[in-house]
Formats: sequence, structure tokens, C-alpha cells
Amino acid sequence: MKRRNFLKKLPVAVSIPFTLANIPFNVMAENALTRMARQSTNDRVLIILQMHGGNDGLNSIIPVDAYELYYNARPNIA
Repeated sequence: MKRRNFLKKLPVAVSIPFTLANIPFNVMAENALTRMARQSTNDRVLIILQMHGGNDGLNSIIPVDAYELYYNARPNIA
């Protein structure tokens, strides 16, 4: 892309988030899972994180009560 074309399209690209800020989006479409969650009577929550890249799971959750052991095992990232 040439600089001139980039500068022509920049105002439109910058204004899109401000334009869409007041428009409600239905992030979770209606399906069996959302109906079941809405009908639930408890407050339990399951959070699933799928991480990509250099995360090996050992440095995802740092053991606060055993931080010294963690630091000794992984001093370069602790």
C-alpha cells in the first residue's frame, strides 16, 4: 500500500470504533449452551483459556505460597 492511499483511508479506519461504540453487538448467539447458562440457578463459572505461543503452562499460574520453589526451578522467567 502506498503512503498516499494509507493516509486517505486512515480517517475512515480511525472513525470505525467510535461509530460502532454505541451499537450493541450480540456476541453470544442464541444456542443450546446460552439457553442452559441463562436457566442455571447457581453462580458457578467455568473459564477456559486457550493460549498460543511460548506459554508452557508452568508459568501460567504462579504458586504464591511456594514462590521460592518456583523461582529456584525457573529463575530465568520467575
